[in-house]
Amino acid sequence: HLKNDFTEEAVRYAITGKYFSEAADIVEKIGFYVYWTNNVKLIHEWLKAFPAELLESRLHLQILKAYVDINVGELRNADQTFKAVNKSIDNTIDVDPGTQQDVRGRVASGQSAINIHYFMNWQSALDNADLALKLLPKDYLFDRCIAAFHGGGALIELGELDQARDYLNNALTLSNL
Repeated sequence: HLKNDFTEEAVRYAITGKYFSEAADIVEKIGFYVYWTNNVKLIHEWLKAFPAELLESRLHLQILKAYVDINVGELRNADQTFKAVNKSIDNTIDVDPGTQQDVRGRVASGQSAINIHYFMNWQSALDNADLALKLLPKDYLFDRCIAAFHGGGALIELGELDQARDYLNNALTLSNL
């Protein structure tokens, strides 16, 4: 299935056969896209099927889980997951700098949402949005869109409407790509 680009089926078969590592490899590649196309339920099912120790060993899967938690209203769980991922990246010496930057950017993007919707801390939301936009590669459309959107929301709350317009226009552009 994977060789023929039937990735969702490949994940399903790998999970059914208990090839969790192989399934996790695929989900790491397609998970954010699947989430972005509003298939949160499917992502949630996949992540629930993985053994806890596998999920804990994969930083991008933890971030994806945190986004699922945000989507279902479990903001406290998402916040704890983002903090755990940051702590893990701080304590891991064998992660290459590019991966560290991507992970930190993704966490900052998620934290911008948490700071808006859970803590209502506008400045922290803006700081995280700015960090995410600085760290993330241009092709991380989903995470950059989330950061730009929440940065714009924070700027509205902070009374910086012209700058908020720029952030929100950026989010709109990213969401249409």
